[in-house]
Amino acid sequence: IIKNYLQIHSIKQGDAAGSKEIRLIHAEIDRVAAILAELRQAEVLPTQSGELDINALLRSMHKVFVQAFNAEKQIKIELDLTDDPALIMGRSDALKQILTNLVKNAAEAFVQDGSIVLTTKRNVSLQDKQDKQDQHHKLYLQLSVADNGPGMAAVMLQNMFVSGSSTKGGDHAGSGLSIVKRLVDEMKGQISCQSDSKGTVISIFLPQIN
Repeated sequence: IIKNYLQIHSIKQGDAAGSKEIRLIHAEIDRVAAILAELRQAEVLPTQSGELDINALLRSMHKVFVQAFNAEKQIKIELDLTDDPALIMGRSDALKQILTNLVKNAAEAFVQDGSIVLTTKRNVSLQDKQDKQDQHHKLYLQLSVADNGPGMAAVMLQNMFVSGSSTKGGDHAGSGLSIVKRLVDEMKGQISCQSDSKGTVISIFLPQIN
């Protein structure tokens, strides 16, 4: 629809072929459409929960992130993945949403250029709050999104996973991280955030398949 309106505008301006600016807008629309298509991967309904290889999903999403978040700023996005199997039980669409929200949030924190590192680690031991009597702690797989942005103030950190609060300021609704928190909870995981003037690290911990 947008491209049709652009074509009509070009004709009204007496430029049926389209100016350089119009052609650039067309190209950007095609780029965004390709990114959205790859993110969706024809998934209209939520996928069923099953065994997921987080490393494989990260490698496929990495290409999308590099293309999506380098339009206005020069953002370096790197992978630092465990060599061991990174298997969890979950829904691929939920994990894609988590990753997209976290990387988008990190990218928007940069004023200019920046760096984002996606890391996976195995065999993280956490106390299970639901099972205090069990002496054998569950093992979790850790997925971290780290940036070297300006960091967040303490008051933002205290409310960052609450819907309606924003880590960016302004009128942003701040729903992205609350969605991440809800999806992580649904996957029986935990989430943490550390932030200072050197950057921010958000980590999610999901029960791993041994």
